[in-house]
Amino acid sequence: MSNTGEPSSYIADGREVRLETDPVYVAINLRLVGESHIDRLRSLLGSSWQRVSPNLAIVSRKAIEALGTGEPMHSGAVFPVFMEGSTRIIPQPEVRVESKGQNQSDGMKKVRTWLDQHPGRAQLVSSKPERLVLAPQSGYAPDAVTLARDIAEKFKYLSASPRFLRVVPKPVSDS
Repeated sequence: MSNTGEPSSYIADGREVRLETDPVYVAINLRLVGESHIDRLRSLLGSSWQRVSPNLAIVSRKAIEALGTGEPMHSGAVFPVFMEGSTRIIPQPEVRVESKGQNQSDGMKKVRTWLDQHPGRAQLVSSKPERLVLAPQSGYAPDAVTLARDIAEKFKYLSASPRFLRVVPKPVSDS
């Protein structure tokens, strides 16, 4: 599962943003579960299952705990959902690193050197002079939050942002 434990915050625009764990839901990375298990999981989890993207579902913590420790538990596919007000925030296994200053190529080189010095932390997904996209080597989405925080703390002149999927509640009808 996670290499670094569950994240409690990330850094956005130079300030720490606390993450509150959703007490009701967890997320399932359906890519890690595999097509053959998705229908079985959906039938076992029933109404607690909500698919929020092609490769992601959120489900009740209680329903997942009732399944026991078999699949998908050992694959690292189940991970926490966070809350911001009434919005559910689901980490994705991706970090975008961008230069905030003039010397973009120097900043990106320093991040690449740091990655080379820390093998196993992240893999480079894409690279442009002004932006790197990284994925945690573990594939575990919360590790991307920790990776972004580590980069933001080490390289203050760079912006390192974990990617999140935000699920907002349906608006209440006035009728």
